[in-house]
Amino acid sequence: MKKYFSLEQAEQILPTLQYGLKKLIRIKRALSLLDSVEIDFEDYHYEYNLLSLRLNKKYHKLSFDFYKYLEVLEGKGCIVKDLDNGLVDFYSRHRGKDILLCWKFGENNISYWHEIDSGYSERKPISVLKDLEKEQHKN
Repeated sequence: MKKYFSLEQAEQILPTLQYGLKKLIRIKRALSLLDSVEIDFEDYHYEYNLLSLRLNKKYHKLSFDFYKYLEVLEGKGCIVKDLDNGLVDFYSRHRGKDILLCWKFGENNISYWHEIDSGYSERKPISVLKDLEKEQHKN
């Protein structure tokens, strides 16, 4: 079920989100590194086999941790879009229409939004929403 956020509500969870996203990014990098390790076995060798088992165990533990942190963030209503760029969206409503508040890891607040069917490259400043609200209250 979708969780909708006001701008203020979404910004209140940014500190928690930053922590969780930082963990996810680190784990993703570690998984990528572990995935790149190849061990060639010419003959069965106990140490190589043991090393392979330990690397696989570490990889699967990190995978479990990755999905655990992702589940926590998504459970709060966040939509983790892109870990390479640190992009997270939040469902919101404006004039009876679903929109996404758009936040990027490292930003101090949520400064952008975009339509549901568009993405990061088409995001617009939050000030546009505020101007639209002022306009609506005048009418």
